[in-house]
Amino acid sequence: MSNRFVILLHESPRGDHWDLMLETGTLENPRLTTWSLPPQQMPAQNISFICAGTQLPDHRIAYLDYEGPISDHRGQVRRVDQGTYLALGSGRFQLSGGVFRGLLTLDERAHGAVSVEFTAACQLGRPTR
Repeated sequence: MSNRFVILLHESPRGDHWDLMLETGTLENPRLTTWSLPPQQMPAQNISFICAGTQLPDHRIAYLDYEGPISDHRGQVRRVDQGTYLALGSGRFQLSGGVFRGLLTLDERAHGAVSVEFTAACQLGRPTR
């Protein structure tokens, strides 16, 4: 089953970051499983990267399509990419977005921390050095 994803730039009074959101849940209870990623670690183009992130509480499904201010003076969000993904198991996802196309691996650590690795489709299958 293909689900949707979105990557938002969250410009916040507490500091800017990326919100990586994957559509999860059920038809009766849809939600966005969300991780915060440091802005300097995640490129705004389709290249491979590795960074640390933090899992956030689930977000409302409306953020798949929303851009603009966030209530309670929490800043604003701007969409960087959106598309669909396939869950491959073991924290691996195949992203098919307008910008990001490739393999996303989320390795959960303690206390909501996560290691995030993205391998661009154009680099899949290349030997690493």
